[in-house]
Amino acid sequence: MHLLNPLTFTLLISLNFLVKNISLNKTSNKSAHGFVSLLTIVKFLTLSFIITIFNTTTNAANVFGPYKVKVIKVEEADTIFTEVEVWPGLFQRVYIRIKDIDSAEPLKQKGGRPVSACEQRAARKAIKFVKKIIENTSEIEITHVTQIRSTANYVFARISVDGKDLGQALINNKHAISVSGIKRKRWSCRNI
Repeated sequence: MHLLNPLTFTLLISLNFLVKNISLNKTSNKSAHGFVSLLTIVKFLTLSFIITIFNTTTNAANVFGPYKVKVIKVEEADTIFTEVEVWPGLFQRVYIRIKDIDSAEPLKQKGGRPVSACEQRAARKAIKFVKKIIENTSEIEITHVTQIRSTANYVFARISVDGKDLGQALINNKHAISVSGIKRKRWSCRNI
């Protein structure tokens, strides 16, 4: 019953989107530009469903999880590309950003600012640490899914590896710092 209202809302928005596009197609003589492909419709409905599942409110009643996760790639120590089972037999590939932590950046530039060589070295060590933990695990789950980023396929959640909090393991081993909210602080080599 909890998903009925958001799901109904999502389906109504999806139908509105489809009706508008179909009516635009009928009035357009440019069939190449006016055609809404089945793939576009499927993508939109899938994204609508994911937004419904990963509700963006922070009300405790709307915190979702646990969901089983298969790791595809460790992008950064605090950002992992995964395949999440959001419903029995329904999987979605999504980037998971670990909530309330921040790790060093592996790139030479991030958000228009240069990243120091020290921070890049720290990032490589942190990524290696996460990969080692993940390759020796039997079960990975996400919990406390409470926010979706404005960019598609990005969620914030806690990641549990064999029952242990990955974010806390990163903090305990000095591969990440604790932060509140989603705004990134400037990384300091003194953090490690």
